[in-house]
Amino acid sequence: MALPDPRASRAVLIGVHDYRQLDPLPGVQLGARRLAKLLRDPQVWGLPRHNVTLLHAQASAHEVLEAVRNAGETATDTLIVYFAGHGLRDRGGEQLYLALADADEEHLEIGTLAYPTLRRVITGAGRHASHHITVLDCCYSGLAVSMGGDVPVVDRPSLARLLDEQEEEEEEEDGTGKEGDYGSCVLTSAARTERSFTPRGRYPDFTGELIHVLEHGISEAGPTLSIDDIWRRVRLRLQRRDLALPQQFGHNAAARRPWVHNRAHHAPRPEPTTKPAAPPAATRSVTPSATPSVTPAALSAAERPSQAPASSGTPDLRRPESPGQAESREATQPTAGRGNPKQPASTTAWPRPDRSSSNASPRPMLRRRTFVMVGAVITALGGMSAGILATRDKSNGDEDPTDIGGPEFTGQKPTSPQPTPTPTPNTRSAPEVQALDALTGHPDKVSSVAFSPDGKLLATSSSDTLRLWHVGTRKQFGKPLTDPTGVISSLAFSPDGKLLASSSFGQVVQLWDVNTRTQGKPLTGYAEAVLSVAFSPDGKLLAASDARGDASASAYAASLWDVATRKQLGKPLIGHTVPVWSVAFSPDGKLLATGSNDETVLLWDVTTHNQQGKPLTGHTGSVSSVAFSPDGKLLATGSWDGTARLWDVTTHKQLGKPLTGHTGSVSSVAFSPDGKLLATGSKDQTVLLWDVTSHRRLGKPVTGHTGSVLSVTFSPDGKLLATGSADRTVRLWQLK
Repeated sequence: MALPDPRASRAVLIGVHDYRQLDPLPGVQLGARRLAKLLRDPQVWGLPRHNVTLLHAQASAHEVLEAVRNAGETATDTLIVYFAGHGLRDRGGEQLYLALADADEEHLEIGTLAYPTLRRVITGAGRHASHHITVLDCCYSGLAVSMGGDVPVVDRPSLARLLDEQEEEEEEEDGTGKEGDYGSCVLTSAARTERSFTPRGRYPDFTGELIHVLEHGISEAGPTLSIDDIWRRVRLRLQRRDLALPQQFGHNAAARRPWVHNRAHHAPRPEPTTKPAAPPAATRSVTPSATPSVTPAALSAAERPSQAPASSGTPDLRRPESPGQAESREATQPTAGRGNPKQPASTTAWPRPDRSSSNASPRPMLRRRTFVMVGAVITALGGMSAGILATRDKSNGDEDPTDIGGPEFTGQKPTSPQPTPTPTPNTRSAPEVQALDALTGHPDKVSSVAFSPDGKLLATSSSDTLRLWHVGTRKQFGKPLTDPTGVISSLAFSPDGKLLASSSFGQVVQLWDVNTRTQGKPLTGYAEAVLSVAFSPDGKLLAASDARGDASASAYAASLWDVATRKQLGKPLIGHTVPVWSVAFSPDGKLLATGSNDETVLLWDVTTHNQQGKPLTGHTGSVSSVAFSPDGKLLATGSWDGTARLWDVTTHKQLGKPLTGHTGSVSSVAFSPDGKLLATGSKDQTVLLWDVTSHRRLGKPVTGHTGSVLSVTFSPDGKLLATGSADRTVRLWQLK
């Protein structure tokens, strides 16, 4: 079946990242821009530029509704409306408000757009469009389905799918069934009682995974992807990261209609005369060091695009829930314990606190969920305002066949229990870690910490301010410095300690004179956020990671600057397909490492600006942090997949197994000055110390923070460890 006609379709994208009274969400702007670019990409869909409306962050409710109305009145095929930003709800928890720039959570009538109002404009102005697709990435977005306008007509095939019956749908020649000529679909980033999150310097969780699937496709799928195909893959990837699970609500067959091209699809090769026997679906052989070979028989039902799930008699404890299961869980389980109770319940936070999963027995839960789902269907048939959820996933295999990692959050394939390794003579004893004073007073999450080269000062960044602290006295040095361009993402001292560089979401790099505490000439020219900065060992160069896409391709870069002249040197180092989160120079200044959301690390020759060797691959999540060992022989990487890894810089090969132990994403890695220790900070609110030689964890987790640990760094003498956290504090730890 052909894709929706781009010429007869329209898209309106609203990404609100800059709020006057609520927390800023810089990643929302990046996500909305990237989605707009992908929708215009002929390899994805190919909407004409004038058919895509990307509203500015300060748009009023009137401007939003007017843009949706104009798009709806001209769309005759598909109308897409996307919103990302803060989501608010009334005191009764029954109504969803989309927060615009002037939103006030104490007075919901001010600066917001009530979802029913938006829905009425979509269905009214877009009455000539055969399909409506609404995507909501905000807190409590699941409320949208219970507020009217999204109640589907329950056709027999949909009812059969909900009840897991083997009902054959009537099909037209295009294979979509009679209900495929019109319909609507709503995708939400979370259930009605759950919050959505935007990690520091990154796309919102849900939008980021949606972008990933559109950019990279699904290798085992056909030439096109439906909303349902995309939703299943996005949901699976979010479940592995222990994040809020997206919901899907469909009217007729809108979700199963082909929507975009599958970038991962390759034309099938001619089949051999004799076909080898396909292995049973429950049997899957995986080589730990390589991506598994995938056959259709080996794919889980959750991953078979546009097909009804295969049934299984034995429930799997780890399998992804369907929207119906998630909603019934919301209705039957108390909300206490979900998310971080110390986090405000009405706002979207940067790093999302970790969430414990239910340990309830699966079989009784399945019966209860099935009962709730059937009840919902019966209620809808009786004329009540109940939303029909997407197909319940009854697969007993939740692995992603394109990914060597299994369902565990750490990305490691489940195996039989391994014996505890016997300590080798090279294994050092665990250092004694003593907590010192916490540095408080930050207005928001502490995004970055950095020691001066002499170890006397500590720089910290939070929101749009940076602070300098006397390490010895733990007292703040002068007043906070404010970056007028926006939220600060990263800090770095120059080797002589005279300059402090800060990158920001305001598309500039600031250079501060440490002695005079004055701002010098900034490095400008960026189209989007600057996410990371690093000085070369001689202090002559500055590297900055760039969230700017190359105008001629879907590529992202790092750039090199001459510190003395404030001029960019040569062309950007372009090689990643998505934003670069972290940069680091080798100790000799000859190499630059870049870690990206595309799950790879690239090494660059600083002189020639050429990529050195092949990408370092193996992580199954975004690479959030990179660091060279003091001798330059090793590279450490931290990732959203919950692991850290060590690499041989010369051979580009991973050394040993991944360093596992965190229960959340690894946000920062740092070597001790002697190169013997590696510290890793995580969203699980802990820091782990590792013996670099043996790859063994040393001692117990370092605890004390009540929020995600976003940044870690050693003092130059190796006696102190500084950690910055989402709990708005910096802690100093003494190592003995």
